[in-house]
Amino acid sequence: YQTQSTWVIMTSDDTHSKTEELLAENDNFGMMPGQICILKQEKVPSLQDNSARFTFDKKNVYLLETKPHGHGDVHSLLHAAGLPKVWADAGKKWVLFLQDTNVLQFRAFPATIGVSVAKGFAMNSVCVARNAKEAVGGIARLTSPEGRVFTANVEYNQLDPLLRSMARAKGEEETGDVADASGFSPFPGNINILVLSLEAYRPALERSGGLVPEFVNPKYANSERTVFKSATRLECLMQDVALLLNPSDRVGFTLWDRWVCYSPVKNAVQDAVKMTPPCAAASGEHDVYMNHCRYLEHCGAVIERCSFPVVFNGIGCEPYPRVTVMPNVAVTRAELAARVRNLKISSRSFVVLSGDIDIDGLEVDGTLVLTAESGARVRVRNMRVVNKGWTFAPLAPDSEEPPYLLIRGYRLERTEGCCLTYRQGQVAELTGEYGVDKL
Repeated sequence: YQTQSTWVIMTSDDTHSKTEELLAENDNFGMMPGQICILKQEKVPSLQDNSARFTFDKKNVYLLETKPHGHGDVHSLLHAAGLPKVWADAGKKWVLFLQDTNVLQFRAFPATIGVSVAKGFAMNSVCVARNAKEAVGGIARLTSPEGRVFTANVEYNQLDPLLRSMARAKGEEETGDVADASGFSPFPGNINILVLSLEAYRPALERSGGLVPEFVNPKYANSERTVFKSATRLECLMQDVALLLNPSDRVGFTLWDRWVCYSPVKNAVQDAVKMTPPCAAASGEHDVYMNHCRYLEHCGAVIERCSFPVVFNGIGCEPYPRVTVMPNVAVTRAELAARVRNLKISSRSFVVLSGDIDIDGLEVDGTLVLTAESGARVRVRNMRVVNKGWTFAPLAPDSEEPPYLLIRGYRLERTEGCCLTYRQGQVAELTGEYGVDKL
């Protein structure tokens, strides 16, 4: 479909100006004027105790301390901006919600929309298999005291106590959130990637004004639960939009393997080394390379894996070559299989493919960056690339390097590589041996 999607970015006081600067510096990353809409979220007063007394700013007692209200505000912001009506009037059918920490999520969208169409879902949550008691919300089928049955997310810190209290009420053993025969929790892990039908979503916002249920989640400093460790606030969750839908609206989930769509970058190095998975910058970047490699393997490519552990600052990473296939080459596996045949990549290789590229016979042992700009075509036929390549050089935590490198624990060192770029109007066929073209 030749259509243009609108991107809506929710910011806060902390991120708004930086987001605008980033987009301006990068020419909106190729998006057209008006295609990106930025909506800023406001903060709410902090609460200091169970009586919900406000907390004053530590530097100015005439100001209230404020905190973010939660990502559920995205619904009220969209409603206030009138965007769901604009999209519906333009013939759009689906709204996709995503998290900026998880780049792999885009893999899941096409098929998840297909599931929504096939199943008639008004709301479809992208899920992964969830370890018992993992700090990820679980999708559950709930029954209210009034008898309403609905499907919704239950936060991980509420799921286990809820299951125990239900068992207690029935006089059963209080096992809580435990693994079943599959080795995972029976409650799929909600990773906050949502697909909503505009037909159901728009009237839900109109009924509620875009407001989703709020809650308070204080962390207590004493066993009597009277003193907070720090000030809390009212907050709301994006996924609780399920509670606004009509009882007749179908709500479901689509379960994916983690490697396909879930590797968030959200933990500092000192915390990530204690976690499995670490969900850090190094692991997140290498999971993207792994994802591209496994998609290529599904299409018949031979991908050699590293024979030794890949570790940066104590964080283990997937032992795959560093491969990136840009979306302008292929998006789905079927598209990729039609574009790439007879491919072999060594474990030490760096490969970047971008543009209108068709491969039938390619072996890489080193670095290859192959770019077909808009309007160019490249056909690869029995091409072999061998050079010294690039490497990731480890960095010590106290290195004098920019933060974006320190959080990874390595920097890219370009020894030599084959970098080929073809511009609009050029048609190229690449065969034979290649070593170093240019750095």
